[in-house]
Amino acid sequence: MSSQIQTIKSIFNGGEMSPVMDGRTDAEKYATGCRMLENFMVRSYGGAFKRPGTRYGLTNNGILRIIPFRRSTTINYVIGFKVNSIVIYSYSSGVFTLETPTPLTTDYTADEISALHFVQLNDVMFLTCSTKHPKRLTRTSSGTWMFENVPFQFAPVLDATSNGDTLRIQYNADDWSSSLVYNFGDIVTLPIIKTVTGAVIASSKIRITSVDHGLTTGNTVTVYGVGGATNANITSVITKITDDVFQLDSSGATLPSTYVAGTGAWYVTTNSTYLRTFVYNSATASTAGRLLNASWTEATYSSSWNIGVNYTIGTIVEYKGSNYVSTSTHQSSVDNEPTVAALWYLVAYKSTGLQITDYRLISSSSTVFSANEIGANWLLSPSSIKRSASEDMGSATLTKVVSSSVFIQNEFIFRTSWGSGLAPTSTVVRVEESLDQINYTSLREWYVNHAQEGTIVYTGKAPNTGGWYRAVTIRPTASLNTSKMTLEPIDGILSVPFLLNSYSSSNPWQSIGVPKLAVNSLIPNEVLGSEFAIYQKCAFSADRGYPRTVAFHDQRLFFASTTTEPTRIWGSQTDDFYTFLIGTFDTSGIDVTLAATQTNEIQWIASFKRTMVIGTSGEEWTMDTGDTDSALTPSNVRLRRWSRYGSSNHQPVLSGDSLLWLTRDDRLREFAYVFEKDGYSAPDMTLLAEHIPSRSPIEYITYSQSPDPIVWLVHTDGSWSGFTYDRENSVTAWHSHRTFTGDKILSLCTLYSASTAADSLILLTDRKAGSNINLESIDGSVMIAAVTSADINYATASPTQHATGKAGFFCDCYSILTPTGTTTSIFNVSGNVNLTSRSLVLGTTSVGSSGEPIEATAGATNATFALSSVAAPMNVGLPYTAYIIPNRIEVQLRDGTAQMRKWRVARAAFRLFRSFYGQVWNRLADANYTYSTRINTTNIDAFPISPSLSATTTGYVTGQTLPDAVNHDWNNCLDIVIASRHPLPFNLTGMILDVEIDGTSGAGL
Repeated sequence: MSSQIQTIKSIFNGGEMSPVMDGRTDAEKYATGCRMLENFMVRSYGGAFKRPGTRYGLTNNGILRIIPFRRSTTINYVIGFKVNSIVIYSYSSGVFTLETPTPLTTDYTADEISALHFVQLNDVMFLTCSTKHPKRLTRTSSGTWMFENVPFQFAPVLDATSNGDTLRIQYNADDWSSSLVYNFGDIVTLPIIKTVTGAVIASSKIRITSVDHGLTTGNTVTVYGVGGATNANITSVITKITDDVFQLDSSGATLPSTYVAGTGAWYVTTNSTYLRTFVYNSATASTAGRLLNASWTEATYSSSWNIGVNYTIGTIVEYKGSNYVSTSTHQSSVDNEPTVAALWYLVAYKSTGLQITDYRLISSSSTVFSANEIGANWLLSPSSIKRSASEDMGSATLTKVVSSSVFIQNEFIFRTSWGSGLAPTSTVVRVEESLDQINYTSLREWYVNHAQEGTIVYTGKAPNTGGWYRAVTIRPTASLNTSKMTLEPIDGILSVPFLLNSYSSSNPWQSIGVPKLAVNSLIPNEVLGSEFAIYQKCAFSADRGYPRTVAFHDQRLFFASTTTEPTRIWGSQTDDFYTFLIGTFDTSGIDVTLAATQTNEIQWIASFKRTMVIGTSGEEWTMDTGDTDSALTPSNVRLRRWSRYGSSNHQPVLSGDSLLWLTRDDRLREFAYVFEKDGYSAPDMTLLAEHIPSRSPIEYITYSQSPDPIVWLVHTDGSWSGFTYDRENSVTAWHSHRTFTGDKILSLCTLYSASTAADSLILLTDRKAGSNINLESIDGSVMIAAVTSADINYATASPTQHATGKAGFFCDCYSILTPTGTTTSIFNVSGNVNLTSRSLVLGTTSVGSSGEPIEATAGATNATFALSSVAAPMNVGLPYTAYIIPNRIEVQLRDGTAQMRKWRVARAAFRLFRSFYGQVWNRLADANYTYSTRINTTNIDAFPISPSLSATTTGYVTGQTLPDAVNHDWNNCLDIVIASRHPLPFNLTGMILDVEIDGTSGAGL
């Protein structure tokens, strides 16, 4: 004897559940879960809502990945990455507009594009991958974009070297050439010249005497101008004999056995230790092809030009951001400042006449530089005892004295000393500051009226990136010429960022580059030419790798994880995203390394509330201050490990009060603060649906906030998945999505919608497996309409509604197509090339004779639908089917469970929300429209609608259908398949089933 019962299924927001949960009728979510939920979106309300279709935007073959650029809620862009180029489109209400007629050039490969991490701040986006220098994408104005290496001022660096090598900085003047004529004031780079004092033949080799030659075996020298030689220039590899004698081992000519001192010289050609800057100081121009030794002197470097200083020929000074060389010995005054050409020449290249702005970095070792260091930013630490300014306060004829300027980083001291018996009256003493060495502002000022007021001693702080400082005295008439004011840094060592731009294997001792000091300041002259042993190589290079990931946190820009430093994190200075100089200031840069027991690479970093979360391949960490109200500083960084699940290389997403990330085995976990444990937990969000994220490797992850918070995943097989995450309402549900058979989703991203609060979902699709790559979209307005069908009258949709996409958008890659005539059924499809030779569905409430959607196959230019007349523009696209198969319904009978009994659904009523066609099948294997039962929306207990709205809300149904017989066959278990293939909305909020159950308990076979 069979039993007949009635049961209700009113909630589907448990999402699709794993097959391993099929028998877990005791699980909390079993009653609300589904065995299949495909192309339906789970919402917090409880129902299952058919996903919107995708609107065709344009075809752009070659794009491999898209990422969002959200300038504001009203200005949005799609960044499309191709191999070696970027294309950018603005996006608004389903329309893509090309922003970059000429693609931006990149050097990214396909694998690097897939691995990119990015973070955006207003009009600037930073991008990283472990094999390329960090990049910056900048929107300077509408239609104007720039893509470049991140222009670090002080780049992240490694620890200081300790190998004993030394470096020296000097101007990158042109190399001396025997073919040029040099004039007074010209400067060149030239090896140190030493005079040959004697030459003899010994052991069939030429030996040359030169006091303290400093050569070592293997150096190459050029000997020139030797009287009696058969060749004026002889290049030879040498052997060091003594401190005063070296031997030419492979001479190119014969020298006389006796030699007159002073008629020849030599210089080293392959050891850059000897390279120096020289100034031509002869009144007579040099003779082409001949180096006149007496006409060249090594340049001397002085601090900024100042009045009352005795300058000699060859002295180089700084003046208003440029360098000048003195052409005569003189005392400076207001009448002969460096702009007067008779005494000073602008330091410039001989070949072009342009000012020298780059420098040579010269090493004592040939192994310090390499080709892989090109583009790296090193941090140099030169020093000099000359880095100070001490100035007399002036004689009776002057009323204002200004000292030379000093480049200072960190702390400095200023002091005065009054001359014996002097009584300054109404004297102003001032310290001034400048960041460009041109425009000065007062930093501190004193008004002194009596000698008894004492000596001024002031300690100030300059930015650790540096600035220019000078002392000024302003007085009426009293002479202070025996009084002094002195300004000097407390630490004589500078921190100079230096960008290496070139390297040559033929001269491995040097690299040419430019300093990256504030506002492109020149390197202070007083440190040029002196050797120093402290320098730090850039943390990022081709040899050491580049940062894998990037994030903003607490007003700082962070990079993390290189090949050689996989657990290291570098943070910029506060509000200065290009300066990573560490120091003692609270705003200084941060450089920390995880104290982990395993060297697991940092895969991602993300700002989350007051904490920066760090995901490594084996663990999850946090970096914070330990204090809820404190800003992150170098002195209060606290690193703690919270879990050991391990992270993939996908950047996490933020949703509400939680952070969601993918583990290395493609499980989605939630990183959330737990008040009870005063810490973080990481529950598994895929526990009940592990089959969805694991069905195919995950390629990309993104997030949309509205109309529902959903995490979207793209799989390598071309399918995509959604995870509805509404923690406030305890909704965590998975749903699967597929597009037209044979097509693939390559990438997706979300943007703000200009017209509504809903997000727009942008999809990169591979139509027909590689034939055409599309940008398609689910616009925010369409997403809301598709989910709610709000304000849309499908039955009476006007041509305007069809033409503007307000009807018939439940098909993929759809376009608004126009009939070729008012009475024909032929549609022109040439506007969407990706519809060619495809089975298309027409966006209309009309159906075929069996209730199926109206379909046709598109030719090269048109599609013919079986309609007698189509006059209005309509949407035509690729059909897809949405499926719901609820979990088996558990009914408790008097003699036990209803599981494993024969039963069937006899009658059913469905609760719908603004819906049209739906079908019911007994089981998925039998799914077809000819033998299915149509959900009868014409016979419905409609939800009451206000009379004031009824005129605009006809055409869709909301309410409960009246019970209809479905007469399913007897089965050993209950399966009911609800599906929708029509290009129309279908939103199921519940169903009431009359079920007949066989009376036999157990298997009942």
